[in-house]
Amino acid sequence: MRRGQMAVKARPSEGAGHVFPVVSSAATAGERRKRRRWLRGRTLLVMLIIGYCAVLSLRAEWQIHTLNRELAREEATRKELLQLRESLETEKRRLNDPAYLEQVAREELGLVRPGEVLVVPGDRLNP
Repeated sequence: MRRGQMAVKARPSEGAGHVFPVVSSAATAGERRKRRRWLRGRTLLVMLIIGYCAVLSLRAEWQIHTLNRELAREEATRKELLQLRESLETEKRRLNDPAYLEQVAREELGLVRPGEVLVVPGDRLNP
């Protein structure tokens, strides 16, 4: 008998022209077992696919999280480097200014122009 077909017998109490389905319990139990086994296999397959998708999703989320942390670190480094660049450009402009250079030469190196006399207060000589 093919799958999905039922055994059909005529009931003796009924007229010969009327045919009613009579299903034997042995065939039904076997079909039920096959159907359950098939459904269990299919359910297991669907659960495995869902589990695999969940693992892939979690892995992708972790990679995104890791990349976001790395991006934040790189942005912080970039910000620090931009600040350092700005301070170095300011320093460069100051070092190219003749008035600033003269001030540094006088204060730190004690240099004077020709004809000037360096006057040092007494408390600077004896610390």
